[in-house]
Amino acid sequence: ELSILEGNISRVSQLETINNGFFSLNFFLPNDMKAGAYLMKLKAYEKNIEGEITNNGFVDQNIRIKQVPTSLEILLENKEVEPGTDLKIKTILYDQTGEKIDSSAIITIKNKNNKILEQVEITTGGFFEFPIAYNEPPAEWTIIALSNKITGEFHFKIIEKQDVKVDVINNTLILKNIGNVPYNASLMIKFGNEPIRIDLELEVDEVKKYSLKAPDGEYVLEIIADEESKFTENVALTGKSISVKEISDFGVLFETPIVWIFVILILGYVSYVLYRKGFKKTFFGRINLGKININFVFDRNCF
Repeated sequence: ELSILEGNISRVSQLETINNGFFSLNFFLPNDMKAGAYLMKLKAYEKNIEGEITNNGFVDQNIRIKQVPTSLEILLENKEVEPGTDLKIKTILYDQTGEKIDSSAIITIKNKNNKILEQVEITTGGFFEFPIAYNEPPAEWTIIALSNKITGEFHFKIIEKQDVKVDVINNTLILKNIGNVPYNASLMIKFGNEPIRIDLELEVDEVKKYSLKAPDGEYVLEIIADEESKFTENVALTGKSISVKEISDFGVLFETPIVWIFVILILGYVSYVLYRKGFKKTFFGRINLGKININFVFDRNCF
């Protein structure tokens, strides 16, 4: 008689007949038998015709059931990931009874074009962080995990994010699209209690600049975008009236005095070279006055 005990509870029990002092015993463990330590008891006995035990013997043996990997789970802190944040991935390996197994897993991250962006080995049960660029376009990516010859796959989305960065430098408003989609919205610019609204269209990473003017004085300048205050500071402005005018990088460049000095020096140098080089232009002429011939040559270098 074979018994496998967990504590005082029998998990496996089986009987077999002894023939000529020999026996062979095959037994199977349930697929969902919990991993851990067990006591295996083997008892052999002989009975007479009345059914009474006349001879017996036994042996005990400690055995251990191992954890057998059966499934691999991929978990994300967020199934929809915002650009500019970290993708947080965790893998969990389970055994035959759903208990966690401490092991390692190979994580592969692929973009929408099936290009491998990252492949790394991590410990199961712990988070791995992968940064998503602020301007990464909206798309569906794939995560593949491999552990103990078991694979798992998970799909997640990088969501759309419309955002604008606001700076004010030297009375110039600088706006940059730091989202992952074109920015199409209106901004409220408040000079104290005087609001001005502008419509803004920016491609991803595009920058636009605006000249801020107002009657000479200091103003509480507030800029509101997406119903959120992006900038609030006291700013000294000059001008005849309140205005917000878009300017190009070329225009901003030539507002800088040092640039004008450089341009003047270049023009002066070019003029000097032309003056030094000069140019020759000789003119031949002939006048017939009866029997008198007059020839003359005009050379510009003589002047």
